[in-house]
Amino acid sequence: MTDLPPQNWRLSKNVAQLLAGAVLVISVLVLFAGWGAGVEALTRLHPDFAAMVPSTALCFLLASLAIVIQFRLPPALKSLTLFICSGIIFAIAFTDLMVIRLTDANGIDAWLWPEADTFNSANMAIATASLFIFVAMCLLFLGLSRVKMRYAVVATATIGLIVAVTALVGYYYDASALEEVPLFRGMALHTALAFTALFLAVLMLRPDTGWIAILQGQGGGSRSARNLFPIVVILPLLLCQFALFAAQTDTFSENFRLNIIAIVFVVILSIAVLRHAHIQNTIEGDLRTALADRELLLREVYHRVKNNLQMTISLLRMGMRDINDKQAETLLNSTINRVESLGFVHRMLLSAHVPSEVKLDDFLKDLGAHIVTANSGAHAVPVDLKVTASTRVLHIETAITIGLLVNELVTNSIKHAFEGRTTGTIWIGFEGGADGAATLSVRDDGTGMPQDEDSLTLGTGTLIIRGLVAQLDAKLDYQVQNGTAVTIRIPAATMQRMYDG
Repeated sequence: MTDLPPQNWRLSKNVAQLLAGAVLVISVLVLFAGWGAGVEALTRLHPDFAAMVPSTALCFLLASLAIVIQFRLPPALKSLTLFICSGIIFAIAFTDLMVIRLTDANGIDAWLWPEADTFNSANMAIATASLFIFVAMCLLFLGLSRVKMRYAVVATATIGLIVAVTALVGYYYDASALEEVPLFRGMALHTALAFTALFLAVLMLRPDTGWIAILQGQGGGSRSARNLFPIVVILPLLLCQFALFAAQTDTFSENFRLNIIAIVFVVILSIAVLRHAHIQNTIEGDLRTALADRELLLREVYHRVKNNLQMTISLLRMGMRDINDKQAETLLNSTINRVESLGFVHRMLLSAHVPSEVKLDDFLKDLGAHIVTANSGAHAVPVDLKVTASTRVLHIETAITIGLLVNELVTNSIKHAFEGRTTGTIWIGFEGGADGAATLSVRDDGTGMPQDEDSLTLGTGTLIIRGLVAQLDAKLDYQVQNGTAVTIRIPAATMQRMYDG
């Protein structure tokens, strides 16, 4: 389904009412003025054409009335009206087919009024009865409020429209030739017109589904379709009319007429292809321009954020000069490191090919090296950093959250894991699973974190880690064996959500 602006919905509703209203007028005139008052010009538009019989007019009356009044009824009553009209129309059409199949009568009208000689030559055609079954199905589907029924309505109405237009085109070229086809024998001209209008009205009731939605869309393809559709419909009709005229007047030989038709169709299709290519090129050019503008704006935003974070870091460092308390100084240093991690992410985004994504392996290697360097002055133990990560890309939202987690975990290891040691090793890993989930791990070979309750719950770093893990809807796991290993399992839903924004 396609989202349409409110004005398109109003236009479709008005067109549906107008078309159904026209069918309602035709059926009333034929039923009451034509058959009731005996005005033959209304039942048979031309002496050589077929007539619209009372059963046909009655079915049109019910179908058009069901469409017109549904805009003025409450939902429950509207569905009931559609179901009742659908049932009556189906019963009449099915009975007509059975009468033709099983009796000697010409149709349901001749079967009901056997004494009327008129119905020996006027009847509900097989195509007419079949199309009324399609109309009944459309009304039934309209009364059902399921989404899937929208597609059933459009498919049924489209098939009916094609059959009705086939009859109309037959009348346009040669009405006598149409009468030679058993399926259409007995279908009146205004019957074909009424079916065309009725199926179009049904399609207008579902303007957000199917090919009607494409024609009413706001995109370049829809605009192109609206421009080409009249040409595609009208030009072949005119071309065939020209061929028919040439055959009747013997203007050109048959082979030359086929040559003209072939050339014209080649020209039409070439124009359609080139027009589509032009629109596609225009759309792609606009998209490239929009993406370039978006990339420029994103880089400008990241640049400003980076500068603001750098200013924040400078202000914090200036404030440290007046602090004599060792604990406060340590807390400010930790805060500065966290802000620097945020700035590091934005510096990487500025140099990335896509400004909203970073490569995972490069990101973790550079971030880990940055954290080790930032803490080297505060701790004399040299740290060997090993990073194992896939080459996938991370969205900015994911990168910032994971960057803060890595900063906390690696900083904790550097500060607390290697007391009394001359060297240490830290491993950072990030693996993606086949199901879309991911696992972030940070492990060291240090002395192992303490297992007392206060250390696991009251530390600032621990609180930050738990908050970030909760933001990811992830699961956190600590293991103390030959060092400390922290594993964070991020579900696939979170990775997809954060990547999609």
